[in-house]
Amino acid sequence: MANKGNNRHIKSLNAPRFFGVAKKEYKYTAKPRPGRHSFEKSIALQTIIKKTSLFSGTAESVKAIKAMQINVNGSKIIDPKYPVGLNDTISIEPISKKFIVRINKQGQAILEELKKGEEERHAKVVGKYISSGKKLMLRLHDGSIIKAPSDSIHVGDTLTFSESGEFKQHLPLKAGAKCIVVDGVHVGAGGKIVGMAKGTMHSGAVATVEQDNGEKFDTLVENLIITG
Repeated sequence: MANKGNNRHIKSLNAPRFFGVAKKEYKYTAKPRPGRHSFEKSIALQTIIKKTSLFSGTAESVKAIKAMQINVNGSKIIDPKYPVGLNDTISIEPISKKFIVRINKQGQAILEELKKGEEERHAKVVGKYISSGKKLMLRLHDGSIIKAPSDSIHVGDTLTFSESGEFKQHLPLKAGAKCIVVDGVHVGAGGKIVGMAKGTMHSGAVATVEQDNGEKFDTLVENLIITG
């Protein structure tokens, strides 16, 4: 049977916006492997670390990954196409620098350098269920599943973890909470939730967010991640 597509790469013109790659600079870009984050919200490790400007090109970034010099969320990764997504932390051992994956106002993945003490990772709860052992389990936005540290955690809340994966804090989705928009028209904007309205059978719940400059906008609650 004929191969109906290149499974290793994707044309830059067809790449999801999250990749943040130049559409016409190169014909192809690396395709992240399936798993963890969704395809639309993930990017290959070899592609994202080039955004640090610490590597001259793809060959150098791939060499660093295969030499076990790159950690993602505290684990060594040797697969250049390992899928990386929002709020994942990346550390580059030879230069002792750490970065976190953020999203800009164009909906593209960017890297922000972390300072010492800022290693906490935020993960949004996107689902919950009772396991066969009658334990409450949580599904997080990065595809991971964990045992709920508390029965008071709801879908839409955010959990924070240390670099080693230890649970640190529960940030509930409520008025007064700080947040960032990760999808929709206002992607990349941040502020404080000042109001929430329940959804209907035709639309989801809506939150009113006030930015630092005082401007307000409405967005779907599902587009938010709580940050504080």
